[in-house]
Amino acid sequence: MSMNHTLSEKMLYIIMIHLIGNSVITESEFVGTGKTTLGVYLSAKLNLPHISLDELAWKPGWQDTPIDEFKEKVGACMAQNTRGWIMDGHHPKALGTLVADSATDIICEFDSARFVTVL
Repeated sequence: MSMNHTLSEKMLYIIMIHLIGNSVITESEFVGTGKTTLGVYLSAKLNLPHISLDELAWKPGWQDTPIDEFKEKVGACMAQNTRGWIMDGHHPKALGTLVADSATDIICEFDSARFVTVL
């Protein structure tokens, strides 16, 4: 038996992490807080799927996914990943407490600066 195990192979429990936070749109750019970057990183380190709520919420051309369809997509992603998941994004008006009520273990909230100076 090899002694070189990944962190996820050593995990004997299910872990569900939800990364939430705000973003700022300036005149010239969209400034995020790093939710997706951290989500992708944790996903790779823990060998858990990364679920981007923004990818589920938006259809091509930035068209909204109808709320019932969005909830169904999110629920299906959580249900099919029974070992856990790393989710980023926050759509409280559409999802309410769906994600938090689904046995989420860790919720990390990121807060970017309220005001951004553009030079």
